[in-house]
Amino acid sequence: MKNTALFFTILIIFSNQLFGQNYFQEYPISVSIGSNGTQTRLQCTNYDSLLQTTVTYNTPWRSESHVISSNNFGKLGYTLWTSGVTQFPSVGFIIYDYNLHQFVDEQVQIPTGTDIGVNVVCGRIWVSVVEHHDNDGWIWAIVKYYRYDLYEHQWYWFFVEELLPSLSWYYTPSGNTDFVYDAELYNEFHFMDPIKNNVINQNVNNSVTVFKDDYAYGYKDNKPDQYYYFTYDPVKAEYCKYSRENLTKGATRGIYYAKDTTDLSKHFFLFMTRVCRIGLLIQYTHLS
Repeated sequence: MKNTALFFTILIIFSNQLFGQNYFQEYPISVSIGSNGTQTRLQCTNYDSLLQTTVTYNTPWRSESHVISSNNFGKLGYTLWTSGVTQFPSVGFIIYDYNLHQFVDEQVQIPTGTDIGVNVVCGRIWVSVVEHHDNDGWIWAIVKYYRYDLYEHQWYWFFVEELLPSLSWYYTPSGNTDFVYDAELYNEFHFMDPIKNNVINQNVNNSVTVFKDDYAYGYKDNKPDQYYYFTYDPVKAEYCKYSRENLTKGATRGIYYAKDTTDLSKHFFLFMTRVCRIGLLIQYTHLS
């Protein structure tokens, strides 16, 4: 009975919408495009609840036109154009650093050409700079995934190559997961270590893989009672795969749970994937 109470207590504690890698909540950004007649700029505002005041930031005036490509989850992405059909070789994205109490405007150089287009898409965790190449209707992309470190006050990134069903203008945000799953080329997780800020890759060869929030689990070789659970281990600084037999699937809001199919008393096996800045992790707990 005590262990059962502990299980439900843990579920209540983690019932909020938490994400192991996104360890801070970005402030939303309000934005408009200003013009002086010949030039444009972005005009950003943000209410800083710590300062209890509205903070304003304006990008420099430019002769290029600004296009707001994405403004989601406290991250703002934009592209620049010298004409209606000619893209300027630079894109940018903005976030509000509420430790520094200032906006951070990051610009990156991009390739341009008649068969190349670059878009910026902001998701819950990642800012995706999507560079698409249209080779006679066969569209492939180099996607750079950026993530802001609130403690080191800088962006970290990695890139993958993908096949796109359409041009990058229709590229959707990368979702709620703290990893990027490359299913088309390498069947790998690409994970940004939140402590060391380097990229970790984990090979995945599951026949069935389930993704939800910032965890993943699945099975392979048509054996639905032999699951593999994936989670980040901050001590090893690895994105690890744990196998368990005779278990049914289960996960909710960052907590794995799996029922033993061979035990009539229905023991539960709990995997917790939460990671904080100091590296807290509970990998495996047996609850009767």
